[in-house]
Amino acid sequence: MTVIDKILKEWAYRCSDGIVDLNDPTKVTVLEEILKEFGIEEKLSPRSAKYFQQKKDDGISTEPTVAFNQLLESKNLSKRTKELVTTNLTEREKDIISKGASKDINKVLALLNSNPDIIKKTFDIKEGDMGRGEVTLIIASADGQKISKKGELGDVNVGGKAFELKEANDKTPIRAGGTFRSPVTSLTTTLWLLKDEIFDGPNKEKYKELLGDDLFNRWQQFGKKVKGDENNKQVNWTSFGKKQLPQLKSFLEDLRKKLIEISSSDKLKPEFSVGDKALDVSPEDLNKIKQADINQNISITGKVIPASADYEEVQRFRGVIKTLLGRDIFNMSGDDIDNEIKKSFIEEISGGLVMVSPTKFDLVTTEEFIKNFDFVGITQGNRPQFVPKGVEPVDEGEE
Repeated sequence: MTVIDKILKEWAYRCSDGIVDLNDPTKVTVLEEILKEFGIEEKLSPRSAKYFQQKKDDGISTEPTVAFNQLLESKNLSKRTKELVTTNLTEREKDIISKGASKDINKVLALLNSNPDIIKKTFDIKEGDMGRGEVTLIIASADGQKISKKGELGDVNVGGKAFELKEANDKTPIRAGGTFRSPVTSLTTTLWLLKDEIFDGPNKEKYKELLGDDLFNRWQQFGKKVKGDENNKQVNWTSFGKKQLPQLKSFLEDLRKKLIEISSSDKLKPEFSVGDKALDVSPEDLNKIKQADINQNISITGKVIPASADYEEVQRFRGVIKTLLGRDIFNMSGDDIDNEIKKSFIEEISGGLVMVSPTKFDLVTTEEFIKNFDFVGITQGNRPQFVPKGVEPVDEGEE
């Protein structure tokens, strides 16, 4: 491209309608400003004006099509980004976009995949914290806009729906943006409850008597594999990765079985019953009831907690076990936990997930995501990570 062609292209871009016109004083002024930027300080002479006009009349492309220019101007992208798009694409590629731009994501992706050069030339254009490929999707869709408002989910809005874009890189997990996801927070808060109340709390020795050494030892092993001080063996449950995940699932399953066993044994059963209704009473209250003048037609049974036990602690143990066994996430199998977390990520995005690369864009449906991706860990801020099945991810959760 010659300097003259570059000047003409920039001139066309700065004209509001995309059409250069040497008979329009306003547009001539714009051209003169561009000439100054190129180091040409003189006013546009009649001879120069005639040369520019001849280049235009000879059919040399000097502007993006009006339709493409209008489409690009409608995007909430910076001037610099639009200039890069205009410079990188040929007139034919601009024409393809302006004629094929749609609000239907499937049509937009079909247009891009059938014209891989458009992807290649715009894939790396980005601004601010935008990811690669986002500009490509925005300019190729009729109403595409970047999602920049704080709190809104997704990266790009097309057809009134939000789409999350993730690079199809085998080594880097898909890491969901920070937001509230019920299954994720349910899992992490359950793990923090286990840590603070049972395994690292003030009553951990008494819980150890109930649960046994194996579960306690397995819990502490997790703590050696997370980021932190060498002397800190406590588990940081807001961030864990793929190496801990299988152990976590197995641990939760065994812990659940143990808690069910304990809750149905004599260890923490109510000490007193009236008829068929069990009651929790202190040893002192039990003695008072036994000594009271009560209707003999009511069956009264009970036992005093052994003197070595603390009534308040037993009551607390029961409450913790009841809370844990009442949580859906605690009662799920490992696969169910995976699926719930995957669903929470993909279903919160109204449009879905688009996997992008410098050569191809693919829409991933909810069903495809649940079937073909694995949940591999959680990073700081309750951000779950996912990779395609069979892919060995980088351990972002285990730095």
